[in-house]
Amino acid sequence: ELYIIITSDLGLCGSYNSNIINLARTRVKENDKLILIGNKGISQANKLIKNKDNILKSFAEVGNKFSYELASLIASESFDLYKQSIISKINIIYTKFVNNVVQEAEIKTLFPLEIKTNHKSVHTEIEFEPSAEEVLKNAIPLYLSSLIYA
Repeated sequence: ELYIIITSDLGLCGSYNSNIINLARTRVKENDKLILIGNKGISQANKLIKNKDNILKSFAEVGNKFSYELASLIASESFDLYKQSIISKINIIYTKFVNNVVQEAEIKTLFPLEIKTNHKSVHTEIEFEPSAEEVLKNAIPLYLSSLIYA
């Protein structure tokens, strides 16, 4: 599995970073791959994983300069790893804003998509132009980029 871990570059933000690192510590296994965003995540990486080769990328001093281009780069490289069967899942660990006082560390699986089908199936045929595979091949990186950027 791949974990994209987003932390801050600076401290003095309460339990913001420690909640993310603690959640990552419970979920990340020894052979999992990491992409780290933020100085605090980079400095705590040794608590998460022993094999430093499993840290694929790290981005420091991103702060307010986090761009859609950077999110697209991360999404593209992550999806390439998935297509090459190097990883089986793309996850993101981040802080979800609840209110000004409470931010909760959360983990979300970005890919493969988890589709819940609790409705009756409809037997309709949808035609894609170009093929459905081609549409998905182009749409999935955009989807991943948008989720990472948001």
